[in-house]
Amino acid sequence: MSMLEAVIFVVFPFCMLFAAIS
Repeated sequence: MSMLEAVIFVVFPFCMLFAAIS
C-alpha cells in the first residue's frame, strides 16, 4: 500500500490547501 499511501499524502494536503485558499 506504499503507492496508495503516497497518493493520499499528496492529495490530502493539496485538498486542504485548496480549501483554505477558497
